[in-house]
Amino acid sequence: MNDTLHAAAQAASAPVVTAVPVGVSVLTLFGVPLQEWVYALTIVWLLVQIGLKLWDHFFYRRRDDR
Repeated sequence: MNDTLHAAAQAASAPVVTAVPVGVSVLTLFGVPLQEWVYALTIVWLLVQIGLKLWDHFFYRRRDDR
């Protein structure tokens, strides 16, 4: 059973592992250099983190106070 689970996990992770290089290659073909791709993802990641922190601060904490 352990071998089957391990094989399933490897099969499921294969698309995730190849998604980043394929995404970079496709964006490069469309004329977006890697440096700008990294800038865009950094900005998106920062906005997600700020949003999660604000959500935690304003909404999640209020549920604990009740």
